[in-house]
Amino acid sequence: MATVYDKEISKSEVERFANISEDAAARIGKSFFPGAIAVNALPFLRHLPTWFPGAGFHKFATECRVCTDQMLNVPFRRVKERVVRTGLYLSDIFVDALTKDAGNEVSSLTARLLQCISDGQALAHEEDIKAVAATSFVGGADTTLSFGKAFIYAMVVNVEAQKKAQDEIDSIVGNKRLPDLSDRQNMPYLEAIYREVMRWRPVLPLGLSHVVSEDDIYNGYFIPKGLCIQKYIPHFVLTRQ
Repeated sequence: MATVYDKEISKSEVERFANISEDAAARIGKSFFPGAIAVNALPFLRHLPTWFPGAGFHKFATECRVCTDQMLNVPFRRVKERVVRTGLYLSDIFVDALTKDAGNEVSSLTARLLQCISDGQALAHEEDIKAVAATSFVGGADTTLSFGKAFIYAMVVNVEAQKKAQDEIDSIVGNKRLPDLSDRQNMPYLEAIYREVMRWRPVLPLGLSHVVSEDDIYNGYFIPKGLCIQKYIPHFVLTRQ
């Protein structure tokens, strides 16, 4: 939340924004994959009146729109109002975290992009900033949480593997500092655990749906424009060898 939106957000606001985002993500997830709702597979059904039997997707779509609008706009307005109210400039609110002075604050991604617009750099329009911020927050929070839970479970039920990983960290890093990316090449066992958890419990086992933008041919197969492509990560097959 601090990285994407604003460091100076109260606990109650964080909970409010998080609840909005989680609600929106949950609703979108119910209609994310092709076939989840009939209208995704048969687009002409969107012309059915709301009272028609089986046309409940109209209500669902309206609810999703309300949630996604709140997810895009509520935290964004909070940051924009603060930037406008305080009259902060980019040099004041965004500095390198490694070299910042005691009196400076590290700003958020949203505040930085807004300042670029106000400075006339026109890096992005507000709608683009809203989309980038919401995607970064929801995607990062959801995927990290899912992987974290899978990793913790794996370590709890595999105590020997946990001990070997801890011993490797202690031998390379010691107890005076935290590990960083430069240590990665020296900790192959921990790297193997990370990769195994990603294989065993991928965050998106069915990948993301994509629509072909133009006719294409791949390995002799004709793929027409407009076709929905669903990637599949075969972790079930790999897990069961």
